[in-house]
Amino acid sequence: RKFDINIWALILGQEITVDTIHKNQVVVSVPPKTQPGATLRIRGHGFPRKGTSQRGDLMVELNAKLPTDLTPEQIEQIRHWSSQ
Repeated sequence: RKFDINIWALILGQEITVDTIHKNQVVVSVPPKTQPGATLRIRGHGFPRKGTSQRGDLMVELNAKLPTDLTPEQIEQIRHWSSQ
């Protein structure tokens, strides 16, 4: 399952709510400094295991969502910050 998350949440860390395949919602923590494309494992929220009552793990791939509404001043601040 893919999950779009803003770049600031990847940098700073954040709790996110993920919809599971069983129509439930689970809150998971994204650690600070998580890289785009990282995968989180949510234990026990995947598909049922054949022949048992247990469920597998749900794997969630974090896709970085970049802001599209930055002002010129914000872009300049990011440019200044990234060059240090």
